[in-house]
Amino acid sequence: MQGGKVTILILLFSPLFHICYGQTNLKSLLELAEKNYPAIMAKQALAEAARANVSLEKNTLLPSLDAAYQANYSTYNNITGMSYPGNLMPISGPPSDDNYGAVPGSAASLVLKWSPVTFGQRSAAIAYNEKLYEKQLAGVEDEILKVKLRTAFMYLEIVATGELIKAYEKNIERNEFNLKQVASLVSAGIRPGVDSLKFKGELSKAKTTLFRLENLLETLNHFKK
Repeated sequence: MQGGKVTILILLFSPLFHICYGQTNLKSLLELAEKNYPAIMAKQALAEAARANVSLEKNTLLPSLDAAYQANYSTYNNITGMSYPGNLMPISGPPSDDNYGAVPGSAASLVLKWSPVTFGQRSAAIAYNEKLYEKQLAGVEDEILKVKLRTAFMYLEIVATGELIKAYEKNIERNEFNLKQVASLVSAGIRPGVDSLKFKGELSKAKTTLFRLENLLETLNHFKK
């Protein structure tokens, strides 16, 4: 169960391992996680977009001047009606009924926009985007906390796995020593043969667990490379 938890966390945080490789202390890992984890960066981008929207809504109080220019090539009797929609208002109806020669044409415009009074629409939009910005900032802090918690949990699990490996290595050494002693006693007829089988089973069990833990750390090393 413990190995399964660590494996899942390794898979979730494998992009972070490429950045954190070489870091051995928890503080450095937490700092790198906050700066580089994709989910945090996505939340920060949403917060910046909300902040920009606040500025855009406030800028609508100022007047704006839009310039437009276009060039066309059409028949003489239809050139004035070929203006693209937008800042230019095309003339309705052709100026000539009998001239179908192709001619170039151009048009330009300047449009001044100013909305000093919006009957509360501007202030409502500003207030909405300010609240959205606050919400996005809270989302960033929440995501940072989640990532740090997962990183710390994974770090501690990996450290615990390393300590377990050391403990099982010592356990194997002890079981091998005990097995030699029991085998000698069984050969001398002092203890029954079943005792030798019992110690062999314990030794095999300890080696299997050690192999599983070593494979878990090998998986971690694979993601770090």
